Amino acid sequence: MMARVAGMVNKAEFSRVASKGRRVPRVSFSSENTRVFFRTEDNRIGARDLKITAALQQRVQGSNARRKHYLDSLQRIYPGIPRDSLFRHDRRMNPRALPSYLSDRDFAKKDIRLDLGQDVVDFLREWAPSAGITATRAFLATPSLPLRNSVKNIDIKYDDDAFNIHSLNLKSGSSDLAVTGSVRGLRRTLLGRGFLRGDLSISSKRLNLNEILTAMKIGKDSTLVDNGDEEGSSFVIDSLAVAEEKPEMTVFVIPANIDATVKLHANRVLYSDLWVMPMDATVNVAKRCAQLLGTKLQTKLGDVKLDAFYATRTKEDIQLGADLQLIDMSAEGIIHMLPMVDDLMPALKSFQGKLGCRVSVTGQLDTMMNVIMPSLDGLIRITGHDLEITDVGELRKVTRFLFKDPNIGHIDDLAVDAIVENNQLEIYPFLLGVDRYQLALMGVQGLDGKMRYNASIIKAPLLPIKFGVNVFGKTDDMHFSIGRSKYRNGKVPVFTEELDDIQINIGDAIRRIFETGVDKAVKATGDSYAALEKRKKELGYNNRLPDGFLSNFEYQQLEAASYEEDMKGYNAAVDAEVDAALDAALNESLAASSGKSFGKSGRKSKK
Repeated sequence: MMARVAGMVNKAEFSRVASKGRRVPRVSFSSENTRVFFRTEDNRIGARDLKITAALQQRVQGSNARRKHYLDSLQRIYPGIPRDSLFRHDRRMNPRALPSYLSDRDFAKKDIRLDLGQDVVDFLREWAPSAGITATRAFLATPSLPLRNSVKNIDIKYDDDAFNIHSLNLKSGSSDLAVTGSVRGLRRTLLGRGFLRGDLSISSKRLNLNEILTAMKIGKDSTLVDNGDEEGSSFVIDSLAVAEEKPEMTVFVIPANIDATVKLHANRVLYSDLWVMPMDATVNVAKRCAQLLGTKLQTKLGDVKLDAFYATRTKEDIQLGADLQLIDMSAEGIIHMLPMVDDLMPALKSFQGKLGCRVSVTGQLDTMMNVIMPSLDGLIRITGHDLEITDVGELRKVTRFLFKDPNIGHIDDLAVDAIVENNQLEIYPFLLGVDRYQLALMGVQGLDGKMRYNASIIKAPLLPIKFGVNVFGKTDDMHFSIGRSKYRNGKVPVFTEELDDIQINIGDAIRRIFETGVDKAVKATGDSYAALEKRKKELGYNNRLPDGFLSNFEYQQLEAASYEEDMKGYNAAVDAEVDAALDAALNESLAASSGKSFGKSGRKSKK
């Protein structure tokens, strides 16, 4: 260990001051330093214009009448118990049920605990400390975070129970943070029985999470060589600014003794291959639960809005809720941001154009942060305008009855609503207009890959009959059948109002998580299905595939109509090819005889 100081001026004062009508002793100390350098093992800290203040003032011990009255009442109940053991004896005789988020002993180890020893605890009970630190700039060099780390405009005060951060500007590599706010409840936390309560505001011009995560991983997994450089430049790895780190996800336990609100703003955030410009969010933390409100992101893929909660009450009870909106994104962008949509709606990749996606769900996670799919409940809504359908793959076997263009055609509007429940995704009937045709689609997609979908023809001007297409099997082994239309009369059941209510209820439950509790928020998802189920019974709705097949004659009519359309296209192509060949031959003949050429119209044209 080594320290070096230049330009030091120290002052100390011993006095008596008034406190609660009494005069008590007070010791204060201040130190002003032009430059300070400190080194221990491989870590180095340096600062300029550093000023430190500290004080100790004796506490005025009150009578604490309420405590005395309570002890007197316990003494009457347990007359043979020593007075200093009454609290402990009462807790043993009358154990109080702990809240569920305090019942897991392994998670309790993640709470913030500072074991200062009984001597320090007794000292803090008698004396009230306070302190402050200011500095124009400082640096930290450590192999644990091999980046250029600096701090500017430091102004922090401590007043016995709270840290007040008036100014703190951090820079690490290519990232920066500006922090202001306060953290309260320190005294009771230091004594081993308190909650840390905070209100912080954090802003950033640029936040490169890839660089920071990679640096932390290198600092943890490797040993960097110290060449003795005083400012620790041997630890710096500047090339990490372009790194892309995707950390392994494991459960992050939220300490039970934190109650805080953090407001976040960043002009630019880089994570994985995604740039966010800008980002705003508010984080609330309490009772082992973190809530994310008002999150707004602007990315190169589209805009994102998010309200969510994450609760870690026990290892078997890790809950997640999210109300996520993806705005003006391509299908690839939605899948990139939310990969599970590809598993739930594999046909989404066929749509080209700007889409909107809203996912309102609650579910349970395992300790590796994987969603336990059978626990997932909620609503998925996909919307879009001016879309094109491309690459229909195996569906081409049946779309040929409708569309001669392999890319199918243009879609003016798309609105798909689906409920996630009981380990499956149920897509409720919706109308889809493609070119001159109108279809009603519905179906069920199991989270195990099994599916059953139906597309019923509502309007088809060139086809002699209306029919339906069934798609069933698994995503990697689809089967098709052509049969009766499920909605032959053109009346498609509508559940928009009930689905809107479900979306609103889930969103409200997420935003009111600390008022209603995690259990009620999760339960609200299932309860919100009641009106939907009632409506389904009123309409006699079911999601089964329609019974009945087309007769041989009707199927032959479809084949004939499809063949006629194919032949129209084939004949037009042949006619165009013959006309082009005749024009070429005529031009060649005329050019040889007169040096001039004639087009199909017979008008002269220059050679």
